[in-house]
Amino acid sequence: MELTMRQIMDMEPSCKMDAHVGKLVVNDAPEIKWWVVNEEETVIFKDCNYKSEAEEWLDELAAMHEDHGIKIVRKELFRNYSGSMSAAWEVEENLLLKHPGVQTRYLWRLRLVTGWVDKQPAFREDFKLIHATPEERCKAALLAVLNL
Repeated sequence: MELTMRQIMDMEPSCKMDAHVGKLVVNDAPEIKWWVVNEEETVIFKDCNYKSEAEEWLDELAAMHEDHGIKIVRKELFRNYSGSMSAAWEVEENLLLKHPGVQTRYLWRLRLVTGWVDKQPAFREDFKLIHATPEERCKAALLAVLNL
């Protein structure tokens, strides 16, 4: 799926945003987890590192209850880039290391995301960049890498 500028700008800090940042900006491999969850995936009964571990737990549960309505799902989990300032700084570091030539584009996208306005005195506007949130930094990084 190709992301548009509008989709990125409308994103909320979430696992979905973190996955896009992890894959497109940081080139990070997700942590694979196997969750035993209810049908709606609103309750996690067991968090497992291996599918076989989840299957064993589900088999034990099935032996106790005939209609348990529980299933196993595979989850790819990335760091909380859009919610953690330290993780967002790592995004910026990786952006500069793994995507040479996007520094200027990143800065302009950060200005766009934070609502920076080119006016005098610039101090107040620069303050917005310094205090950009993890969400804003992630959006700017996605926009810069995708050249949007």
